[in-house]
Parts: sequence; C-alpha cells; structure tokens
Amino acid sequence: MEPVESPKRAMARRLRALRLEEWPGVTVTQPQLASALGVSPPLISAWENEDKPTLVPTSRLVAVARFFASPRSLNGKRARLLDDRDMTSDERVRRDQLQAELMALHDAARSQGPATGSLSGSQAGPLGGPLRFPVDQDITIVCAPLPQEMREMMPYNDPD
Repeated sequence: MEPVESPKRAMARRLRALRLEEWPGVTVTQPQLASALGVSPPLISAWENEDKPTLVPTSRLVAVARFFASPRSLNGKRARLLDDRDMTSDERVRRDQLQAELMALHDAARSQGPATGSLSGSQAGPLGGPLRFPVDQDITIVCAPLPQEMREMMPYNDPD
C-alpha cells in the first residue's frame, strides 16, 4: 500500500504541472506567471515547493485558474489575465473546472493543518508562524493597555 500524498504537496505539484504541462509545447516560466498574477517569482516557487509548500490564498487560485483557462493568457512572451468578457464560453468552462479543482485542493490542504516542524498543535500557524487558531471558532485576544504617553501620540485612539 502506497503512502497517501499530503494535500499541501498535491497542491504544490498540481500548480507546477499547470505551469509546465498545461499547454502542449508551451512552458510558462515562474517570472511569466508571477507577472500575470502580480506577485514575485519567488512566491510562485514557494507555492510549487513540494518539500515546504506555501498555501496559496484563494484569490490567487482564482487568478491561476483564469490564467490557465486559455493559452491566450500567454500572448508571445507577455503573460496576462484575460477579462471574463474576452473569454470564450469554452475558456470560461475550463476556468471554472480549474477553479473547482484548485479550491478542493486548497480546502484539503487547509484542513490538513500545519506542516510538521518545531512548533506543534495550537502553537504552529498554517504558514509556519507562531499562532494558529481553530477554524470556525471564536477567539479572544487579550492585551495590556498602552501607557498614556504612547496613546497620546496615536491620532486615532480617541473614540470621540
């Protein structure tokens, strides 16, 4: 019996496959995709890193689906996101299919919880940060009041 692949790793692998294999004979570079999505190439690399995958925000997954819905997104060497009104009905169908697939992977990866590391349980955040809160549960944040001299320097601290 083969081990089950982690959802985060599956998401990273799928994003890389989209970039490298979605359009036969066409390879989209990380800088091209980053330019179209308005992010940096290292962020694309982090999303595709199977060893330490970074969870992609859902708004970016929507853009990824839009980009890969049509090879026209890569017009020559210039990468861009097509507007809905410029997409054909087939491209809109492909966008919706990709978006549903990517959102399902995202949901599975998000429910997986934090990657293994030095922090555990409620201490490790979903992106490796120090704080992680249960999904769909209320939280209470308690903090000490700032000293009066610091509050006076803040322009929007007076409720009146």
